[in-house]
Amino acid sequence: MHRFLPLFLLLSCQGSPKDDPVNDGVCGTTEARSFVINELFFGRIDEPGVGPGFDLDGLVSEAGDGDGCNKPDLTTASGTPGVDSAFAGLVPILEATEAAAVEGLIHDAIRLGDLLLLFEISGLDSEESDECVQVDVVRASGDPLLGTDGNLLDYQTFARHAEIPPGVVATAYVEDGVLWGSDLDMAFELQVLDEYLDFHLERGQIRLEFAEDGSAFGEFAGVVSVAQILAEFDLDDIGVADLIATAVPVAADIYNPDTNTCDWISITFRFEAVPSFIME
Repeated sequence: MHRFLPLFLLLSCQGSPKDDPVNDGVCGTTEARSFVINELFFGRIDEPGVGPGFDLDGLVSEAGDGDGCNKPDLTTASGTPGVDSAFAGLVPILEATEAAAVEGLIHDAIRLGDLLLLFEISGLDSEESDECVQVDVVRASGDPLLGTDGNLLDYQTFARHAEIPPGVVATAYVEDGVLWGSDLDMAFELQVLDEYLDFHLERGQIRLEFAEDGSAFGEFAGVVSVAQILAEFDLDDIGVADLIATAVPVAADIYNPDTNTCDWISITFRFEAVPSFIME
């Protein structure tokens, strides 16, 4: 079962970023802040046609729309159309299998220090409005301290992972207390038991909302190659791996210009994070 965990650790957000962010890579000089993910959940369909995510391909697609890989887009609960979050449609199928335990495994991995993902935000002059901030998604290492409720304690210090480089959000800004970021490109590398799995997230976007108690919450997303997913699993096995081989290619919803075919699948995650520090 543990070998299935990385698929869900790959990676979309309600609403959409600005069409033309002003972030040119040179932002403010305020000290960087960081938040470590305390809870991570994969996006689910809230009701037929409605769910969390981003418009990752710039299209509002309906069923039968070839430009949208013949997959209908979702709409957020607030009414934003064009949301690409195809993996959300597979969640009910997977939850009918042994994969139903995967969120518990994610929970355990965070608390054991095996999956420490931090958002490092630089140049943040205001939590309410800032036209230019820099966001790195840092893979960290350390032994987390837990509270009596089993959650990560606030303001712990973690070290940057020695081998996994950070993912970088190319453009980011804050509007009305919400940080929006786009063009996230990052590698997800994870060792599970005796297997070392490597995935590449592209076209990623993030929505992070600052809470009054100092924590943060939101969603992040992106697309991953179907071929890459299938290559990471022993598809001679039956069960979940067999289901992946069947369902994931059918659900692919994003056109890949490099292969001239629809072989990317969009994936959405919701998260909750607590304030932390990163050891320099």
